[in-house]
Amino acid sequence: MDAVLAQQVQTVIYPSICFAYPDSGAEWIDATLDKLVVEDYYVTTFDAEQEMRRFTDAGGKGIVLRMGFFYGPESPQSQDQLRFARLGIASVVGRPDAYHPFVMIEDAAQAIVAALEHAPAGIYDIVEDEPPTTEEINAAMAKAVGRLRLRSLPDFLVRMTMGRGIMSVMSRSQRVSNRRFKDATGWSPRSSTKSGAWDRVAQAMRSR
Repeated sequence: MDAVLAQQVQTVIYPSICFAYPDSGAEWIDATLDKLVVEDYYVTTFDAEQEMRRFTDAGGKGIVLRMGFFYGPESPQSQDQLRFARLGIASVVGRPDAYHPFVMIEDAAQAIVAALEHAPAGIYDIVEDEPPTTEEINAAMAKAVGRLRLRSLPDFLVRMTMGRGIMSVMSRSQRVSNRRFKDATGWSPRSSTKSGAWDRVAQAMRSR
C-alpha cells in the first residue's frame, strides 16, 4: 500500500471474503453489518481491508469485494466436492436450513470488471442472488452426479478432516445479499446453484 500511495494509483480492488460474518439464520446480511468473526487463519485478510481504508482516506478509490465461496469446473475444490458426491458423500456441512454464500468463478471475475468501471469506494459482497441452504446445495451436487441424495458425515469425522476452525466457518448460516453491489454497478450473476449451475460444472468437467 505504501508503494501504491507513492505512485499515486487511483483505484485499487481487493478480493476479500464474506464468510467471516456471524451465524445469522435466515436474516439477510451484507457488508454494512459491523460484526465479524475473524479467525487466526484469515485475520490478514482484514488487515488488508484496513489498508484499503487507508488508501481511500488518502484520496484514492479503494474497493473491497467480499467474495463468496468460489465454484466452477476449473476449481480443484469443486472437483473434489463432486468426487465426494459421486461416492454419495455431502461436502457442505451445517444445519439443513443454513445458508451458504457461493459465487461462480466467472461471475466473480465479471464483478471485478464491474467494480473497476462503476463502483464507488467501499465494501461489497459478491455472491449469488439467492444463497443456497445446506440441503439445497447438497441436493444440487447429488443431481449433478446422478444421485438421489448425499449422506453427511458425522460431525466428529468432519472436524478431523476439516479442522474445528474451518468446520465452524462452513457451518454458519450466512444469507449474504449482493444488492448493494448490483445497485452500484449493474452487475448481476449469471449462474446460481438453484438454476442448475452445478449441472454445468459437472458437464464441463466430464468433457475435459
